Amino acid sequence: MFNCKLECCVCVFYEELQRTQDRVPKHDVIIIMGDMNAKLGKEKVFSQVIGRHTPHNISNENGEMVANYAISSGMFL
Repeated sequence: MFNCKLECCVCVFYEELQRTQDRVPKHDVIIIMGDMNAKLGKEKVFSQVIGRHTPHNISNENGEMVANYAISSGMFL
Protein backbone atom coordinates (compact mmCIF):
# COMPACT_ATOMS: atom_id res chain seq x y z
CA MET A 1 0.00 0.00 0.00
CA PHE A 2 2.72 2.47 0.92
CA ASN A 3 5.82 3.45 -0.99
CA CYS A 4 8.08 3.43 2.07
CA LYS A 5 11.22 5.49 2.21
CA LEU A 6 11.29 5.05 5.96
CA GLU A 7 12.42 2.19 8.14
CA CYS A 8 10.80 -1.16 7.57
CA CYS A 9 9.02 -1.16 10.95
CA VAL A 10 7.14 2.03 10.01
CA CYS A 11 5.80 0.39 6.86
CA VAL A 12 4.87 -2.72 8.80
CA PHE A 13 3.02 -0.56 11.34
CA TYR A 14 0.87 1.14 8.68
CA GLU A 15 0.20 -2.14 6.89
CA GLU A 16 -0.96 -3.74 10.15
CA LEU A 17 -3.02 -0.67 10.98
CA GLN A 18 -4.73 -0.94 7.60
CA ARG A 19 -5.46 -4.67 8.09
CA THR A 20 -6.92 -3.91 11.53
CA GLN A 21 -9.03 -1.04 10.22
CA ASP A 22 -10.31 -3.23 7.38
CA ARG A 23 -11.81 -5.61 9.97
CA VAL A 24 -13.81 -2.85 11.69
CA PRO A 25 -17.45 -2.55 10.54
CA LYS A 26 -17.88 0.44 8.21
CA HIS A 27 -20.53 2.08 10.43
CA ASP A 28 -18.22 2.18 13.48
CA VAL A 29 -16.31 5.33 14.38
CA ILE A 30 -12.53 4.82 14.33
CA ILE A 31 -10.23 6.95 16.46
CA ILE A 32 -6.50 6.36 16.11
CA MET A 33 -4.38 8.05 18.75
CA GLY A 34 -0.64 8.33 19.11
CA ASP A 35 2.35 10.54 18.51
CA MET A 36 3.60 8.76 15.37
CA ASN A 37 6.59 11.16 15.52
CA ALA A 38 4.89 13.18 12.80
CA LYS A 39 5.25 16.85 11.95
CA LEU A 40 2.36 17.96 9.78
CA GLY A 41 3.03 20.99 7.64
CA LYS A 42 0.93 23.41 5.63
CA GLU A 43 1.39 21.68 2.27
CA LYS A 44 -1.67 22.16 0.10
CA VAL A 45 -1.78 18.47 -0.84
CA PHE A 46 -2.57 17.55 2.80
CA SER A 47 -5.03 20.38 3.51
CA GLN A 48 -8.04 18.08 3.00
CA VAL A 49 -7.10 16.08 6.12
CA ILE A 50 -5.05 18.55 8.17
CA GLY A 51 -6.62 21.94 7.60
CA ARG A 52 -4.71 25.20 8.05
CA HIS A 53 -3.93 25.02 11.75
CA THR A 54 -0.54 23.40 12.23
CA PRO A 55 2.60 24.88 13.78
CA HIS A 56 4.90 23.42 11.11
CA ASN A 57 5.45 24.74 7.61
CA ILE A 58 6.77 21.48 6.17
CA SER A 59 5.84 17.89 7.01
CA ASN A 60 8.51 15.36 7.90
CA GLU A 61 8.46 11.83 6.42
CA ASN A 62 6.39 10.49 9.31
CA GLY A 63 3.93 13.35 8.81
CA GLU A 64 3.64 12.49 5.14
CA MET A 65 2.98 8.85 6.03
CA VAL A 66 0.23 9.63 8.54
CA ALA A 67 -1.37 12.21 6.21
CA ASN A 68 -1.30 9.79 3.27
CA TYR A 69 -2.82 7.09 5.46
CA ALA A 70 -5.59 9.47 6.49
CA ILE A 71 -6.27 10.45 2.87
CA SER A 72 -6.40 6.82 1.71
CA SER A 73 -8.69 5.89 4.62
CA GLY A 74 -11.03 8.88 4.39
CA MET A 75 -9.97 10.13 7.83
CA PHE A 76 -9.12 13.54 9.29
CA LEU A 77 -6.23 14.63 11.49
